[in-house]
Amino acid sequence: MTIMIWSWAKRFLLLSILGGCGCVSDRHVEPHNAAGSPATYGTTLATYMALRTLKQAGTSGTGEAIRKAEDWFRQARPNDVLSVATVLLASARDSDNPARLRRAECLSVICSAQTRDGGWGPYADSPAEPFDTSVVLLSLTELRAAPGVDEMIRRGRGFLVGRQNPDGSWPATT
Repeated sequence: MTIMIWSWAKRFLLLSILGGCGCVSDRHVEPHNAAGSPATYGTTLATYMALRTLKQAGTSGTGEAIRKAEDWFRQARPNDVLSVATVLLASARDSDNPARLRRAECLSVICSAQTRDGGWGPYADSPAEPFDTSVVLLSLTELRAAPGVDEMIRRGRGFLVGRQNPDGSWPATT
């Protein structure tokens, strides 16, 4: 069950990242690819994916789980770029002052962690990787009005285009 859910989560991320630009459709994603492990991407991203899934399902009996996950995000103290981007994703539509301050902190970390080649790695001093860059780009789409964000997005997309393999895939995160 965990592998199937995680495979769905990776599939969702790929479609979210590329689907909006018409670069990939659902039929291009291997439906039962179980490569990778949820532990590879951490608690923050796993929690965000579960929270988003429960919110989108809109079914009864999930309210308490959603509330607990939202509380968890308010208390989370991310220590890597992927977690910072995920916290930014989770708080993108919150309008209270603490959420605005949190977004500003996250945006500052993301801005300073962008590499010269336009991507992001797992840590501010790490080489950029396609997966980390993709999640950061997803998190930035909600903040396009913030100063400098469009340029970060442009550079990040350039990094992804430059790192695509000849066969059309991207290298896996290590």
